Amino acid sequence: MEAEEILRLYENLEASKSPFNNLFQEVSDFILPSKPDVIQSNLPNRRKGAMLLDSTGVHACQLLASSMHGALTPTSLKWFGLKLRDDVINDQPEVRNWLEDCARRLDNALNSSNFSSEIHEVFLDLAGFGTAAVLQEELPKDEGGGFAGLHFETLPIGDYVFAEGRNGRVDTLLRRFTLSAGQAEARFASHPGFQGFGDKLQAALREHGPEGRQKRFSFIHAIQPRPKSHSGPRRLAYRMPLASIMVEVDEKKVIYESGYREFPVAVVRWSQTSGDDGWGRSPGMTALPDVKTLNEADKLALMALQKDLAPPLIAPNKGLIGGFSFSPNAINYYDNTKGKPEYLTSGVRWDVARLKSDERRERVRRIFYADQLMLQQGPQMTAAEVHVRFELMQRLLGPTLGRLIAELLNPILHRGFQLMLRAGGFPNPPLALQGMLERKGPPTLDVEYVGPLARAQKAQEVVAIERAYTLASSISRSRGGDPAIFDNLDDDKALRYGAEQAGLPGDILRGDSDRDSVRAQRMKQAQQMQAALAQQAAKG
Repeated sequence: MEAEEILRLYENLEASKSPFNNLFQEVSDFILPSKPDVIQSNLPNRRKGAMLLDSTGVHACQLLASSMHGALTPTSLKWFGLKLRDDVINDQPEVRNWLEDCARRLDNALNSSNFSSEIHEVFLDLAGFGTAAVLQEELPKDEGGGFAGLHFETLPIGDYVFAEGRNGRVDTLLRRFTLSAGQAEARFASHPGFQGFGDKLQAALREHGPEGRQKRFSFIHAIQPRPKSHSGPRRLAYRMPLASIMVEVDEKKVIYESGYREFPVAVVRWSQTSGDDGWGRSPGMTALPDVKTLNEADKLALMALQKDLAPPLIAPNKGLIGGFSFSPNAINYYDNTKGKPEYLTSGVRWDVARLKSDERRERVRRIFYADQLMLQQGPQMTAAEVHVRFELMQRLLGPTLGRLIAELLNPILHRGFQLMLRAGGFPNPPLALQGMLERKGPPTLDVEYVGPLARAQKAQEVVAIERAYTLASSISRSRGGDPAIFDNLDDDKALRYGAEQAGLPGDILRGDSDRDSVRAQRMKQAQQMQAALAQQAAKG
C-alpha cells in the first residue's frame, strides 16, 4: 500500500473519530487527569488538572479499574488455563500436562513483563474513555536466539484510529506519533524492512550539533490485513496475513514494511452503541455531567468560603468613595447612619450546598459501582464474603465481562501462546500433538479462566454438586444406610468437574487409564490379601 493511501485512510478514520475527541478530552480533564491531552491546546499556560477541584470521579474510576484488575488478572494468582478444542486429544494425560506446563510458562512470562502495570492502564482507559488498546510485542531474541519475553504498551486514546472487520472485531489500526530524528534512526534504521528516510529527516541527521537530531517528525504506523493480490518480496514478513507499514508523514514516504501473523493490538470497548463507528461508551461518560457540576460547585463554594473567612467590610462615610469591592478583606466606605462598620458575608447556606454535593458524589460512585465493589472496613473478609462480592461484580458487569474476555484477554493469551510456541518458549509437545501440528499447523486453543471472578461464576455448579451429594446422603440415611441411591451419581465425573471448576491444576488429576490402573492394582492387592487370609484360615 502506498503512503498516500495510508494517509487518506488515517484522515477518514480520524474524521469519524472527531465527534468523540471533545468528549475524550473532558473525561481526561475531570476523570483521568494523569492521561495525556486528546486535543492539543493552543493556550500557552494551560496546566493539565488545573480545573480539577473534586476528586470523586478520579477516585471512583481508579477503584473500578483496580477491582477489575484484581478480579480478572490478579498478579498473585493463576487466572487462566489452556485446553485444546479437540476433546479426544485434549483428554490424553501427556497433552493435558503439556498444556498445564505451557499455561504456567505463559503466566510466568506475563508476570515477568510489564503486563500488570499496562493492563491496569487498560482498565482505567476502559472505565473512563470506554475504549482501550494495548500493543503486545515479543522482546528481541536473547543471545542464544531463544524467547526473551513479552512487552506491552497501552496506546493513548488520542493517538490511534481503527476500523472493524466483517465480524465486528478490529482488524485495522493506525497510530500517529512523533519522534526526534535521533530516536527515529535508533528505532527504524536497523529494522529488516527499512527503506530509508525522507530528505528532511536525513538532512536533520547530517546537521552538526544536537539541534538536528532533536528535530521532531511525525509517523503513522498502519496495521491492517494484507491484500491477497500483494506482490511484495518473498521475505517472510511480506507473506504474513497482516501488514505493518511505517509512514513518514511530512515526506509521505513508507520507511519500512513488515508483517504480523496475529493482530498485535487488543482493542476493547466497555459498551457499544450503533452509529458510534466502533468507539465505546463508558461509566466515565455517564458520570461526566455530575463530575463537572461538582467541580463548578466546589469552585463557587471556595469563592464564597473565601469571602466568609475574610469578608469585605462596610465602613461609614459621608459618601461612597470609589467602586464597590467584594474581594476578601476589602473595605467599602459609604454613608451609614448606624455609625458602625459591618461585614458583608456571602449568605451561602452551607448545609444545603453540602447536601446537594453529597448527593452528586454518591451518584458518581454508583455509576462507577464503587458502593458495590468497595471492600468493607474492618477485619479481613471471609471466603464466603469474597465469593458474594465476586458474584455481585459478575451480575453488575456481566455484559462488559463478555467483551473483556472476547476483545482483550483472549487475544492477549492467544498471541502470547503463539509467540512463545514459535520462539521455543515451551517444551516440545507430546507425540500425540506433534502429528496434529504438522498436519494442521498451530492448535486451536480454548482459554479457561480460573481467576477469582471466573471461579465465582462457576461456583454455583460446584455448590450444586455438593448439594446433590448431601441430599443423597440424607436419603441413604433414611433408608438405613442403603447406598443404592448413589448409583444415580457418577462419582468420577462429579469429582473431576468440581475440581476443574475450583481451579485445580490439570496435572494433579490422574488420567482415566492411570486411575483405572490404580484401581486394578488396589483390587488385585485386596484379592491377594483375601486369598492369603483364606489360606491361613485353612491351615489353622
